Amino acid sequence: MRVLVGVLTSFDADRARRTIRSIELQRGYTFDIDVVAFCNTLDEGYLKKLVDCVSDLDVTIVETESDGSPGGGKQSVLNWFVGRGEFDALIFIDGDDLFYPCAFSVIEDICDNTNADVIGLLSHDMLYDWECDLKRVRVDNRHWLISWFGEQLDHAFGRDYTDRFKNIGTVRTPDRLVWFTRKMFSGLFRPWFTRGIQIYEDYVASLSCLAAHLHSDINYVQVSTSNIYIHDMTKRRSVCNIFIGDGNKYTDLDDAFTKIIFPLNLVIGTNSFDSCIYYENPNEDDLQIDDRIAFIRSMI
Repeated sequence: MRVLVGVLTSFDADRARRTIRSIELQRGYTFDIDVVAFCNTLDEGYLKKLVDCVSDLDVTIVETESDGSPGGGKQSVLNWFVGRGEFDALIFIDGDDLFYPCAFSVIEDICDNTNADVIGLLSHDMLYDWECDLKRVRVDNRHWLISWFGEQLDHAFGRDYTDRFKNIGTVRTPDRLVWFTRKMFSGLFRPWFTRGIQIYEDYVASLSCLAAHLHSDINYVQVSTSNIYIHDMTKRRSVCNIFIGDGNKYTDLDDAFTKIIFPLNLVIGTNSFDSCIYYENPNEDDLQIDDRIAFIRSMI
C-alpha cells in the first residue's frame, strides 16, 4: 500500500519542520509513504521560508491556492490526493501538530482489524502552555501535557459523552480525521471541508463521512486512543486559540450546520455517530506517560 502523508502548513515553518520530523521518526509500520507539505497561505513570502527550513528533510513541497479559511486548506489536500491515482490512502496532519513515533503502526493496526476507510480520533493528547482544569502532567517549566488517562478517556471523548454523537444538529466536532482510503472518494457522499467557516470546519467533513458510512459500504471507524496525535495548543495564531473566549464568533454556526445536514440525507434525532465502528484503545499499553513526555521534550 502506498500512502500519502499530507502536512498542511500556512504560517510557521519551524513547526512544520517539527511535524515532518515526527513523521520521519515513525516505526513499526509496513506501508510505503510519501511525505508532502502543502503550503496553503496568503503570505507571499512563506513558501520560500518553508523551502529553506525543510531543505534537508525528505519531503515534497506543493503550493496550493488559499482563500484564507482553514477548511479551504484542508480541502486542497483532499483534492490533491484525489487527483493522484498512485496513492491508496491519505494520512493527514496539521503542520503545527505532532505524531507520536508509534502513530503509523497504531493506524495500521486499526486498519488490519476494522478495514477502515476513514479513521476519526475521538481523543488525542494536547500540549498547553497554560494551566487548565483537565488532568495534566508537566512537560517542562512552560508546557503541560493533557493525556487521556484511563478513566478520563471515555468520559471526555468516549462513547458516554453522548452530546457529541446523539445531536448531529449541534456544533460539536466529534473527532479528528487522520486516515482516508481512496474508496472514500468513489461514491456519492465524499469527505469535504467547508470553506468560509473559521472554526469547526472539521465537523462538516465528519458529517460527510457519516453519510458515506450510512448510505454506502464505507467503514467509518472512530477510535479512543492517545497513541497517535498531539494537538499543539501553544500556537497563538491557531484557529482554536483565536476563537477561545469569544462566544460571539460561534453565533449562527448551529443553523449553518443544520442546513448542511439535509443534503447529506442525515436526520437529526435519528442518525448519529453511534452508528460508526468503534475500536477502543488499540495498543494502549505501548506508550507510557514517561515516553510521551520524553518524546515531546525532544521535539519542542
